[in-house]
Amino acid sequence: MHVRFLGFDIEITMGFWLTAVMFSLMGGSQSPISIVLWALILLVSILIHELGHALAFRAFGIRSAIRLHFLGGATFPSVVLPMTRVKNVIVSLAGPIAGFTLAGVAYAIAKFVPVQNPGMVQLVSNLYWVNLFWSVMNLAPVLPLDGGHVVEHALGPKRYRITLIISALVGTAIAIWSAVIGQFFGVYIFGSAAVQAFIALRETSAAVRASRETAEAARGTTEPLQPATARALADARRALEDDDPTKAIEIARGVLEGREIGGARPQARAIPEVLTILGWAHLARGETVQATEAVSRLTRIAHGDPALVAAVALARGDEDAARRLLEAARAAGDDRKEVFGPLIQILLRKGEGARAAALALDTADGISTEDMRILASMIAASNEHHWTGRIYETVFKRDRNADAADPSKAVDMMRRAVQAGVTDSPRVWADEALVGIDELEHVLPRPT
Repeated sequence: MHVRFLGFDIEITMGFWLTAVMFSLMGGSQSPISIVLWALILLVSILIHELGHALAFRAFGIRSAIRLHFLGGATFPSVVLPMTRVKNVIVSLAGPIAGFTLAGVAYAIAKFVPVQNPGMVQLVSNLYWVNLFWSVMNLAPVLPLDGGHVVEHALGPKRYRITLIISALVGTAIAIWSAVIGQFFGVYIFGSAAVQAFIALRETSAAVRASRETAEAARGTTEPLQPATARALADARRALEDDDPTKAIEIARGVLEGREIGGARPQARAIPEVLTILGWAHLARGETVQATEAVSRLTRIAHGDPALVAAVALARGDEDAARRLLEAARAAGDDRKEVFGPLIQILLRKGEGARAAALALDTADGISTEDMRILASMIAASNEHHWTGRIYETVFKRDRNADAADPSKAVDMMRRAVQAGVTDSPRVWADEALVGIDELEHVLPRPT
């Protein structure tokens, strides 16, 4: 169900109601009335928590929406990049603060308001304990809880692995402690979080090691390749760049067979690069099985290129695995188009238009102008007008010199930007590239 409250769009999923009923039964509720009351307590408590995040976003001028789902809720901002680390920490803390505030209100009612009805007394008591527990739990430094995000933003993206280590260790410790005291809800929540942190840590570490190995090879710190082998690999890479995967496969197989060195066994250092070339070439020919085999052999002897491993996962239909690999590669500092390109596409298919656009703007130097225009159209279809406008603005800045002699094209681009949500007329009319294009008056009036 969808409702609108305090100007926020709120979605309450069926999973949330199932969770509410489950907790009601676990709490000993038997009558329909007590189950309904427990459900309302959870609804109010989690909604207030998420409203804390949403109101913090609003204080920074950012729109957001709320979704209550199985075992909790989430607040989704329409903007990602403009948030500083300090603002992100404030937003993360705003949810628990809102929960503590509601717990304080419940405590004040119980302490100072003379309530005689036993059922009302129990209701206020439950409201207090639920908000106190939920707020304290969310402050644990474990992703994806608020405390984990506080650590993540405080340390910054370059120390993301440290955040994962903290999440994995603390999550494991709390899960074990919860099992000892018989709190299986805590076992599930923190155990699941710890497992996800360990998985992400492993993938991020693999990406970092792969990057280091690549850098070491580039610096020549490993045994140099024989000249004939180096030439063959260069020819294979060039064939891939020239969109000739068949030729690349033939050359790569020749290296494996030692053709260029008289049938001798190829150097160990050449094998990973050969398998990488074979993986990309088979993918280019749509041969998923052969590409999977090449990557499987590669990952048994080396840390394979995360972009290639993710591309094979995508070809096999495993978007979640591909996303984890690509996000880990990004966290490790891999800025290649083979990393951010597929990740943007995955985010768009997942309906995360704002994050896709934020990533596109962060990596705009590696995206062609035409691809940026296509991306803007795709973002606009997801109703992310703020981000669509920012992408069109980037395109316009990139092309404005070429378009200066063609006012109609500039007007058309600005019209699309305005339709996507650009409204800053002072900034537009202050742009020297638009001086003299009076037709813009019909698109975005001059500031008065």
